[in-house]
Amino acid sequence: MKYLLTICVAFISFSSAAQKKNHIDLKKLNGSWISSDDKKYQVVIKDSKWIDYYDKQKTASLHFTIRNNIITALDNHTNDIYKYSIVSVNNKSLILIYLDRGNTLSFKRG
Repeated sequence: MKYLLTICVAFISFSSAAQKKNHIDLKKLNGSWISSDDKKYQVVIKDSKWIDYYDKQKTASLHFTIRNNIITALDNHTNDIYKYSIVSVNNKSLILIYLDRGNTLSFKRG
């Protein structure tokens, strides 16, 4: 019984440490992001609004929510829903995984 309790305490401690380590400051999402793969593609994020631009032309305007580091974005014109997993975000870079296709999207602060 003591062995089982020790394992449970270790597991809870490890889980808590992992959650703290993976915590993402979502305020860092706000701003302008330029794709690392295509310099013409830009995303502007402000609070719960996501605007796509391509070659300086607005291509989409989305409203999004974030839960458990998953962005769920709704295009109000087409009713399309997009889901992204936030891999990392800091003052210089943003890395997302587009969950529908598994693509990794990398951005630099614009």
